[in-house]
Amino acid sequence: MKDYIITVESSIDLNADLVNKYQINYINNIYYLDEVEHQDNLKDNLQASRFYEQLAEGKNPKTTQINSERFYNFFLKYLKEDKNIIHLSFSSGLSGTYEQALAAKKLLEEEYKDNEIIIIDTLAASSGYGLLFTKAYELKEEGLSMALLEKELNNIKLNLNHWFYSTDLTYYIKGGRVTKAEGFIGKTLNICPILNVNDLGKLIPRQKVIGKKRVLKRMINVINKNIKDSYLYNDYIYISHSNMLDDVITLKEELLLTYPNIKDIVINDVGPFIGSHTGPGTVAIFFYGSKREE
Repeated sequence: MKDYIITVESSIDLNADLVNKYQINYINNIYYLDEVEHQDNLKDNLQASRFYEQLAEGKNPKTTQINSERFYNFFLKYLKEDKNIIHLSFSSGLSGTYEQALAAKKLLEEEYKDNEIIIIDTLAASSGYGLLFTKAYELKEEGLSMALLEKELNNIKLNLNHWFYSTDLTYYIKGGRVTKAEGFIGKTLNICPILNVNDLGKLIPRQKVIGKKRVLKRMINVINKNIKDSYLYNDYIYISHSNMLDDVITLKEELLLTYPNIKDIVINDVGPFIGSHTGPGTVAIFFYGSKREE
C-alpha cells in the first residue's frame, strides 16, 4: 500500500510552532496590499502583526483564490514521489478553491492512474480548518488508512464549531457581509456581532451584542452551550484572532478553569488571507460540539 500525505492550504491559520511540529504540507494563498503581491507564509510568526500594521497605515488588502494550475503543480511534486494525497480544502461556502482542487485532481488522475487523490471539502475556515487538520494528523499517526480517514473526517467535520465575534465592522462592510446601514448602526451603538460557520460552510450572523465586555461573556455562554461532553471536554480548543490578544488571553483563562480535562488551548493569528476580509478586531473560537445548523 502506497504511503499517503495530508495537504492543506495556508488558510488553516496555525502558528509556526504547529506548522513545524506537524511538518505541514501546504500551498500558499496569495494576497495583495495596494496591488503588491504577497504569499501567505505560515512559518513566519510575525507576518500577521506586520499585516495589521499595514492595514492601520491605510493599505488596501485583496485576495485571490488558488487556481487549478497552482493546485496541479502542488499535487504533482508529491505524485512524482509516488505518494497518494488526501487534501483538506478550505470551505466551499467561502471560496472556490475546493472546485479548483477538484479540477487539478481530474487532470492528474489521467496521468497518474496508480495514485489516488482525495479532496475533502472541510466546510471549515481559519483555525477551525487547522483543528480538523490536527485531527487528521493524529488519526494518520494512529495508522488509519486513507479511506477510513476520509470517512472519519467527513463524519466529524460538521461537529467542528466555528464561533466568531468582531469589535470592528469596517471590513465586514467592505466585503458585503454587513450592510452599510447595519454597519452605521453597529458602530454608533458599539454592537459586536457574533457569527458562526453553518452546515454549508458559510459565515452567518447569529447575535448582536452591545459592548466588548458583554460579547466576551456571551461567547463563553455559546461555548458552554455547544461544546461536546460539557465540562468533561477532552479535545483541543483553537482560538484565532486579528490583533485581539488581550481578549484571547481572557477567554483562554476562563476556558482553562471551565474545562480541566482539555488537551490544550492553542492561540493562533488570523492570517493575511482571511484577515483581508475580517480586518482587525475579530476573535474566533473552534471546538468539537453540537452539529452545525443552517
